[in-house]
Amino acid sequence: MQALLETKESELHELHQSSHHWWTVAGAYEKELRDVYRSKSWRITWPLRKLMKLVSRIFRLPVRLVVGFVRLPKRTARWLLMTSIAFVLQREGLKGRARRWLDRHSTLHAHLRAFGRARGLIRDSEPISLHSSDVGECNNYVVSPLCTAEKTNFQVELMKSAEAWRLAGRIDV
Repeated sequence: MQALLETKESELHELHQSSHHWWTVAGAYEKELRDVYRSKSWRITWPLRKLMKLVSRIFRLPVRLVVGFVRLPKRTARWLLMTSIAFVLQREGLKGRARRWLDRHSTLHAHLRAFGRARGLIRDSEPISLHSSDVGECNNYVVSPLCTAEKTNFQVELMKSAEAWRLAGRIDV
């Protein structure tokens, strides 16, 4: 038992010595760092370091914006796209410019048209001329800002309910 106590005490002594050694090394490094911070060269180069930090942030900003936009949740990106499409479709000048630009990018145009159709922003129809403030014409489809995705979903659910009631023999539709 005495031997075990002596071995543990010697291990403890070695650990204290090791701890003291690393404590003095850390103190020396802290003093060296303090000397660097107090030096004339460190104070003279301060504006250059700040300028370099600013320049690096400016150059990283576009990358951060792109990465941030790519990482947006799908729900937010869809809302932003839906709001943007509705905004453009309600303004004749923007609608014409967007249409001319999208004519050069047919794949994107098809995707945006499908997105707008799925969200109830546009409906496929025959080209007609309407002069109402609620509905605007956009070449081969009619744009209805009042027809939202929620209304379209409600209409689909209503038709399904009516069909279910009809099949159950409760009503004649």
